[in-house]
Amino acid sequence: MITEPLALLLTKQLQILTSHRFEILLNDGDARQGQSLEVCILDSYTGQVRPVKSMSGGEKFLTSLAMALALAEVVQSMSGGVEITSLFIDE
Repeated sequence: MITEPLALLLTKQLQILTSHRFEILLNDGDARQGQSLEVCILDSYTGQVRPVKSMSGGEKFLTSLAMALALAEVVQSMSGGVEITSLFIDE
């Protein structure tokens, strides 16, 4: 599940990677109504909110990378500042 602090870090990382083009928006839905978490993208070029599935392959890759970097940042802060080094390889 994506928590609010993680969503803020994800948006920060995604903005860095996309020159402030994309922002993550979360709609928690209503669990009583059977609705689940919905993740959307605010595209600052068009001003439109769109579903993640409408993103191109490159945009999805950058979003996934931003998610990994944000998650690593959360884990690092929760483990007392232990440095986590990562290497991402794309074909």
